[in-house]
Order: sequence, then C-alpha cells, then structure tokens
Amino acid sequence: MDAAANAEVLMAIFSDARLARANMDILSNSGVNLIKFASRREELAAVLSGAAARWADDFWLGAPDRLAAARLQMRLTRLLAASQGLQEQVRERVDAALAEASDPYERHTLVNTAVSALNDAGLAARAEQV
Repeated sequence: MDAAANAEVLMAIFSDARLARANMDILSNSGVNLIKFASRREELAAVLSGAAARWADDFWLGAPDRLAAARLQMRLTRLLAASQGLQEQVRERVDAALAEASDPYERHTLVNTAVSALNDAGLAARAEQV
C-alpha cells in the first residue's frame, strides 16, 4: 500500500469510535508508527488523539488503559511538535493513577505504563522515582 492508501484505511479505523476502541491496545502501542507510514499525518494524529483523549477519561477503563491513552496523546503530540502543557498533564495523570491503584496486579501493570509515559514525556527523573 502507498502512503495515501494507508491514510484512508487508518482514517476509517480512527474515525469509527467502536472500531478504534476494539483496537485500542494496538493503537496505543503502535498508532504513532502506523501514522508514520501514511500521508495526512496531522489529520490522522488529530483524529487518533481525540480518540485517545476519550479513552483517557473513560471511567469504564482500568487505570493502566487510561494512562496508556494519555501516553498515546503525548507520543502523537511529539510526532508533530512539542507541547508545553502535555508534559504536566502526563505527570498529573500518572500521579492520580498511582494514588488510586490498590490492587497489586493492576499496580504492577500501571507502574510499567507510568514509567513509559513519563519517559516519553521527557520526565526521566520522575520515571526513575516511580
């Protein structure tokens, strides 16, 4: 497939809330890389970032999934240009998620995701603390 065809396929997935949610794990982990092989990067990043914002605030999702969505937002922003407020947003979401986590199994997954999100945000010292 060429870059334009890739963009069409990705836009169809990113724009369909149900389909995007069904592929949330793949998109959280590989969405940025998929966009790199497509045209219309800015448009794709904006649509996927909107989906990630909804996932980050979805109380039906566990804390690790919500934090992975916040990490995806950071990675999409960094793909196009740095954002001042997003670094603080990631720090706040990590702190809130860690404060809420009481189940040891959830906390284990959450810590791994938190460290990755903080490192992606350029907060290596905070990641080391976690």
